[in-house]
Amino acid sequence: MRKSKRIRRLFLALCLLVALGASMQLRAVDAKAAADYKALDFYSAKTAKSGKYYFKWSDGAGQLMISTKANSGFVLTPIETRQIFSNGTQAYYFQNNTLYKYLFASRKNTKLRKFSPAGDRYLNISTVYGSRIFLTKSSFNHWKHWTYSYNVQTKEYKLLLSSCAILDRHAKYVIGQNQYRTDTSPYPLTLYKITSTGLTKVKKLGNHIFGAKFIDGKLYYTSYPAYTDSSMQKAVLYRCNPDGSGIKRIKTFQTSEKYTQVIVTPVSASYCKVMIGDKFYRYTYATKKLTRIR
Repeated sequence: MRKSKRIRRLFLALCLLVALGASMQLRAVDAKAAADYKALDFYSAKTAKSGKYYFKWSDGAGQLMISTKANSGFVLTPIETRQIFSNGTQAYYFQNNTLYKYLFASRKNTKLRKFSPAGDRYLNISTVYGSRIFLTKSSFNHWKHWTYSYNVQTKEYKLLLSSCAILDRHAKYVIGQNQYRTDTSPYPLTLYKITSTGLTKVKKLGNHIFGAKFIDGKLYYTSYPAYTDSSMQKAVLYRCNPDGSGIKRIKTFQTSEKYTQVIVTPVSASYCKVMIGDKFYRYTYATKKLTRIR
């Protein structure tokens, strides 16, 4: 009897270990998949790479091209937008009010959901995390953004936040612009965390922010502390951790000219470029030197 009980206990223990191992493996796979989707970058180079695939834009056809080689073998895809989110094997994109999935190896294109046109309200993908596609709806007439999510697995489409457009993502953290803009003026910026139900506010980073972006695991953003009536004479560049902790001031850029704007962009992990009126500068963090470039 005792031997039989010991065998049953051992069997149950083995089952638990197998289940635990499977659960941990699934979580690891989910976490990897969630972090893998990134927007194809056609700004720093003419050819974008994701996984083992290369992508180029055909100006003549107005379509994306794909190849397994960097300099040859490109063929057209049905994708007619440069806003594509890829994990190296497949991509999601939004075109003609429709959300699609495109498989690179098979060239299979799948329609996921057709959205009804809604006047001046335009949809676009803002980021992809795992099986959830986050979309931003924008309206010039309403001067507003809305953030929605579409779950590829459950087909659920729902509103997450009003007055919010996701600008960038790092792992489970996203930065949200909380006011509609059509120019370079600053806006309220909030840091959110992706949860199982949607987005949870972590902290507000400021009321007058511009140029927020995750770079090499850090969040960079420019604050205008004295912003009033379109005054952008003083800009402060900050860096912090993705969760909003460890905020550090990198540099304050300022001008005394009344109608001159200070704009810090683009920003990298080692330097930034600064436009002060019609003059352009480069500021290097390590040397703390501001150099005129034109």
